[in-house]
Amino acid sequence: TSGNDEFVKIHDTVNEDVITLTEHEDRVLDIEIDASGRLLTSSADGVLIRYDTSDWSHEILETSPNNRFSYILPTADEIHLSGDNGVYHSVDPVNFTSTEEYTLGGQIKGAHRGEKGQLYLIASLSQSTTVRLFDIDSDGDGLVDSQDDFPDDANETKDSDYDGVGD
Repeated sequence: TSGNDEFVKIHDTVNEDVITLTEHEDRVLDIEIDASGRLLTSSADGVLIRYDTSDWSHEILETSPNNRFSYILPTADEIHLSGDNGVYHSVDPVNFTSTEEYTLGGQIKGAHRGEKGQLYLIASLSQSTTVRLFDIDSDGDGLVDSQDDFPDDANETKDSDYDGVGD
């Protein structure tokens, strides 16, 4: 696809076939392959489409038409989806549904999930780049893990003397 195309052309070099995928209704902005070999395409109207490359059947995930999804990063556990307007979605690759949504300023250029589930988003602003951390609270005690000395114990949060016993 090129700059303003609403379709994707697939050229099969073995059979010399050309397949045209026409499901998008706005410009296609990114194309990626997920861990299962399926084709992911995103568009300027907030749509993510996943194609099964064996028969070109597809699934569609629609979000707000204001979302310009120009960044897709598929991992084994999730699909990071974001773009120009600072909206981020975490997509469950099994159910193909959005499980988390965040909004921040700027164009989101990168996403990474930390060991404990915390989410790092890299956003480019007009004059700077910002890294945002969306942390988790594993034990549900109201304090995010990065500030909780006992992230797996809802009864303890602080260990001022570092002896392994809560204050």
